[in-house]
Amino acid sequence: MALDWAIGNETCEVARNKANYVCGGNSTCIDLNPNNGSGYRCNCMVGYGGNPYLKDDINECDVKELNNSTSTQFCVNDVGSYHWLCIEGYNLDGEACVPNQPAPKLSLATSLTIGKYI
Repeated sequence: MALDWAIGNETCEVARNKANYVCGGNSTCIDLNPNNGSGYRCNCMVGYGGNPYLKDDINECDVKELNNSTSTQFCVNDVGSYHWLCIEGYNLDGEACVPNQPAPKLSLATSLTIGKYI
């Protein structure tokens, strides 16, 4: 459900200092007309959706367009965001999990001389 209406007839600056201010931690206050104080509206911050007065976190892992989980990687929801984790044996390379590369082997040449040095 999307809500769109003006709250009161004050600017965000004035309303923020009052007990009845309704924009919370996961929304931003938008002045509808800062010149005449004709109210404000709350908009959800990036990573949040729904009713901006309830400030619900979006689970990006449930959004089909964002969730590209594969057999080697999976989505982890964070508050206001998300990130990828790889299964064991894989590392994240940008947004894809790639197989771990074995550590390069260092060849070391040695020599052994037996005898008397004069």
